[in-house]
Amino acid sequence: MIRGALSHLDLTITNPHQSVPFYDAVLPLLGYRRVPVDDHTTAAACWSITDAHQSAFSIALEPARATAKQQAYNRYSPGLHHLAFHVDSRADVDHLYTQLIALDITIQEPPAEYTYTPGYYAFSCRDPDGIVLEFVYEPQHRGRVTG
Repeated sequence: MIRGALSHLDLTITNPHQSVPFYDAVLPLLGYRRVPVDDHTTAAACWSITDAHQSAFSIALEPARATAKQQAYNRYSPGLHHLAFHVDSRADVDHLYTQLIALDITIQEPPAEYTYTPGYYAFSCRDPDGIVLEFVYEPQHRGRVTG
């Protein structure tokens, strides 16, 4: 395992009845599998992915507990800006885009090249709370570890 690699990510959600089906549809397309949540957690659902070295990363959904009036998600407020997932190729980006369109998921930006790094090709969508998920192919990051 890479020292400092992320272990897990918990996302706070407003409505499990909307968010759990969304992530149930999207995360398995990336290789995540739904895993049971134990009685000692407040998570509404959890998905995990394991690499060839058996390193695991999980994403869980935690229902919001705010007592104040909920504000709409703003990626430019302090907190999470967006989540970006690596994919294997430009064709993989296009295939995921087609799959999400078929699932009637709202697309924020269709597949396009960006100037962030050479060959950066990506698209993005929003989850039910407005959190942006990006699916990106970066040729220079395939098959090598940096750090």
